[in-house]
Amino acid sequence: MSGPLEGLKILDFTTLLPGPYATMTLADMGADVLRIISGARPDMVAFFPPFVPGTDLSAIYAYLGRGKRCMTLNLKASEGQAILLVDKHLDALTKLGDLAAERGDANLSAELRARALDVWLKISPIEEYTPERLDTYGLPPHQQPADVYFGDGYSGRGGWSWYTGAAARMLTAAHGILGVCAKDGEIVLAEHAAQPKGRLRLRRVVHNGRTIFDRD
Repeated sequence: MSGPLEGLKILDFTTLLPGPYATMTLADMGADVLRIISGARPDMVAFFPPFVPGTDLSAIYAYLGRGKRCMTLNLKASEGQAILLVDKHLDALTKLGDLAAERGDANLSAELRARALDVWLKISPIEEYTPERLDTYGLPPHQQPADVYFGDGYSGRGGWSWYTGAAARMLTAAHGILGVCAKDGEIVLAEHAAQPKGRLRLRRVVHNGRTIFDRD
């Protein structure tokens, strides 16, 4: 649809009523709105009556989707992250935080790492699993827990056929946020490594049987 916003591209992650209504209005004015839908966490408005006759499609949900394109993505899988380049944004924030620290701007460095952590928590499955559940899936540590699907039909243990590769990617990103890196075969800790980053904390680092860092 042509309009004053023609050529503007918008990614719509909103749910319920206010956000989808706002992006519908933008679409009405010509913006190209791509709505990202979570297959694991459906928008509750999709279940609101009344429904389009002869279907299970909510009339309100259909109305709010007017003029938009839709895509279902799992942002906790590497494929979904790659499509939106979320992981690249996360890496950029972490790198900028390191550069700020090198320039001596501790406040900016901490702010950038906090923003990186916020992104990490949004695409990480950490909010959906408790420490007590991490050992219940029968998978190697580098595959837990991001590559275990959840939801109806996916309960129980996972396996190679369910592997997404996201878990290893999330661990690598976490190392960057925490200030842990490998150089010339050795583990190097940044000056801020011992500092807590919200819910993400470095408790112990062991390399080749040698304890490099132990908070306890």
